[in-house]
Amino acid sequence: MANLTVEREKYTAKDKKEYYGYFVRGKLRGREVQVDLVPKKRDFDGYGILDIIFDIAPTAELYVHEEESETATGGKTRYTVYEVQNTDEDGILYSYKLKPRAESDKSVLNVLLQMAKRAEETANEE
Repeated sequence: MANLTVEREKYTAKDKKEYYGYFVRGKLRGREVQVDLVPKKRDFDGYGILDIIFDIAPTAELYVHEEESETATGGKTRYTVYEVQNTDEDGILYSYKLKPRAESDKSVLNVLLQMAKRAEETANEE
């Protein structure tokens, strides 16, 4: 599946501390859009590994894939995994799971991924 680039930007919160926000930028029907991403399951310790991933390079790749888990009753649940990744100079892969901040971010991200996939398919046909 086609991948998108994740960026980060420093911002100052209400408590006057500086933090990083993580996002994907794109353009939909002539409009600039931004998809905000946050650590999966509100894991605030995840920001430490995100700092390490972005120390390797100023941007990272967002890999999207499907996973399946088994419920307590034996049923299967499929879900989408969003994972940001960078590889360091020694070939070590660093990755961390993120999620869209809000439902609107998820919707925009879905469209951006479709567009990236279509562009990749068109490039492969040539």
